Amino acid sequence: MSKSKKMILRVYFIICAIFVLDCLLYYFKEISLRGYYSDVVLSWVWLISSFVIIIVFWKKLISKLFLATILVTFALSIIAMMLPFYALLLSSTSLGLYQNKDLNKNYRAQIVGYGVMVQPWLEVIEKKGII
Repeated sequence: MSKSKKMILRVYFIICAIFVLDCLLYYFKEISLRGYYSDVVLSWVWLISSFVIIIVFWKKLISKLFLATILVTFALSIIAMMLPFYALLLSSTSLGLYQNKDLNKNYRAQIVGYGVMVQPWLEVIEKKGII
């Protein structure tokens, strides 16, 4: 494997680790990256870098299986009344953000809704560095 491919793979694993860590921290501790769009940008960077990995390593069987896994997961999310698809769409784009307001230098409020079956809710977020 060439040095450039190794570097691409390292960068991808770093992006994946940050993405998984962000998801786990949000799920278990309700800690997220600072700002609404930082999570959106991170999910898009992960998705784009996944397709870059698939293209760069296309001759390997694992990249073809990875593409099939992404496509099957996407198709299965659409089958179930599109609820997981809408959750993915609303959380990875700005469509889930209804209103965003800075309250002062330490707090920010936003009204978000990540599902079509639930009411939007108000989040008051304390600004502390990156998270």
